[in-house]
Amino acid sequence: MCKVYIVTEGSYSDYHIVGVFSTLEGAQIIYDSFIDIYDRPNIEECNLDALKIYPRWDVRMDICGNTTHVSKCNNLWEEEKHRAYTIYKSFKDEAKLVLYLYNIVADNEQHAVKIANEMRILLLAKGEFIESKIQEEV
Repeated sequence: MCKVYIVTEGSYSDYHIVGVFSTLEGAQIIYDSFIDIYDRPNIEECNLDALKIYPRWDVRMDICGNTTHVSKCNNLWEEEKHRAYTIYKSFKDEAKLVLYLYNIVADNEQHAVKIANEMRILLLAKGEFIESKIQEEV
């Protein structure tokens, strides 16, 4: 399988591709041309025309962040893992407020729980994971 070497720089919203090379040597020339040793780019090695398939997960978590259920879905997601969307519902389960997140695209169960927890924190901050906004059982 053919490989490409992608030189990237920055992080988060500043993350961008500097160049794509067919050889590691070509990527290394660009890498070495950066003077600032604290802001050097990265060289990422990728298989050309490769499709990575990521599993989807369902996660239930209470308002305090305790995971009550994790399961792997039968369906797979054939796109970039962070481009998928997560659907959520909040409801009462045994008198506790529970967040049910499904369609989480992640590498493994631990990663799915981490994504669910980050979403729980975001929903709490936005005031959307509160008792007055609960729905009926899923």
